[in-house]
Amino acid sequence: MNYSLLILTVLTLTSFGATITSTIAIDRNNANKPIPRFVNGFTVFYDRDAQTVTSYDRSGKLNTQAVLKLPDVARITITDVTADSAGRLVVAGSASDSSGQYGTSILIWINPDGSVERVVRPDAFAVRRVLFTPGGMLLALGGSRDSNLRE
Repeated sequence: MNYSLLILTVLTLTSFGATITSTIAIDRNNANKPIPRFVNGFTVFYDRDAQTVTSYDRSGKLNTQAVLKLPDVARITITDVTADSAGRLVVAGSASDSSGQYGTSILIWINPDGSVERVVRPDAFAVRRVLFTPGGMLLALGGSRDSNLRE
């Protein structure tokens, strides 16, 4: 069965008081997956089970497609993904080792060609949401727990 996801993009030109609406079709089955995000001109999809991230530009053209794999990590559980204005993605999630132990929060920068640019493991801080500011600074929202598991 072939599914298509239609993305409706609304841009407002405040200086002219006009609204421009554009619809693009992205031929992709997104059933039972998180709702994609439209951020900085890119529509970003992720699949927790397949450990994949994909982004499309404003015209619906594939920008980035990557399977998340790191040498010392058995599984990455994605919690959020964002894009900067150049199309580079940042994935927030948690990493587990081969025994299935969770505990390491992880941020992964992915270039448009799908290669990993940088990996950051915030010590004692679980990142849940990520977003770039208009100036290009990455903001991360999350939390931490003390030894008694209090947030």
